[in-house]
Amino acid sequence: MKNQENSRKQYKKMSSSKDTIENRRKTTQKSSSQSNTPKRNAQKAPARDQAMKSPQIVIIVLLVFIVLILSLVVFMFFQPDRVQLWQEQLIPPGQTVSELPAVKRLLPAMKEEVLNITELPAPPEEKVVPASPASQEEPEKQTRNARLFYVKVNTEGQIALKSNIRAVEYNGSPLTETMNSLLKGPSSDEINKGFLTLIPDGTRLLSARVEANTAYLNFNEAFRFNSLGREGYTAQLKQIVYTATEFSNVSAVQIMIDGGIKEYLGGEGIFVGEPLTRETFQRSP
Repeated sequence: MKNQENSRKQYKKMSSSKDTIENRRKTTQKSSSQSNTPKRNAQKAPARDQAMKSPQIVIIVLLVFIVLILSLVVFMFFQPDRVQLWQEQLIPPGQTVSELPAVKRLLPAMKEEVLNITELPAPPEEKVVPASPASQEEPEKQTRNARLFYVKVNTEGQIALKSNIRAVEYNGSPLTETMNSLLKGPSSDEINKGFLTLIPDGTRLLSARVEANTAYLNFNEAFRFNSLGREGYTAQLKQIVYTATEFSNVSAVQIMIDGGIKEYLGGEGIFVGEPLTRETFQRSP
């Protein structure tokens, strides 16, 4: 019995010693494996870094290539002559630019706009010339003694043509100012002398000119209406014609209404379709 117990004890000691040896061996292997791991990692690190750098180099090369292509496109785009040459090469023989699609027609239009912008000359500088004091002053007025013709009515009711001398100021056309003075009617002193005018109220002289000894006097519509009938029309025409022919360069007067020549005045049918002279009224009954 004791031998069995001793043998059991020895077996336990042997098994425990085996376990201890086994544990130590495992511990040693573990420690050795752990000590070898950094070396393996250190060996694998350059390979991994090299593998990571390869895609980056490829990406950088691609980016540089793309930038070069874009730079070339931009350089070629901003050369209008080459663009036009390309377009001419793209146009088929016998086909005009107007027959191409709208997209192709944009190129000449774009070139034309660029030329218009770049070739636009600078506006000339405006030179402001100060006006001299003499140019700001009105021309000096001149005075002439004009003979103006009015009418007088005698005790028998007959109308007679009478004249009076009046000082008329003018600075441009003496004929215009003389006729305007006649249209104003007689002054208070002339009225006291019995002078009247039969030119209709509201009559205005629109323009006056002299061509080939004929004065073209343009009146407004008021000149056409005289309430005194035929005698009134004859008297107003005499006032105009006799006053205008006092000028040495006027021998006849053409009556105009609003820029046109009328054949007759009023319902009485006074003919004014041709130039009138003093002899015209001497021949009339």
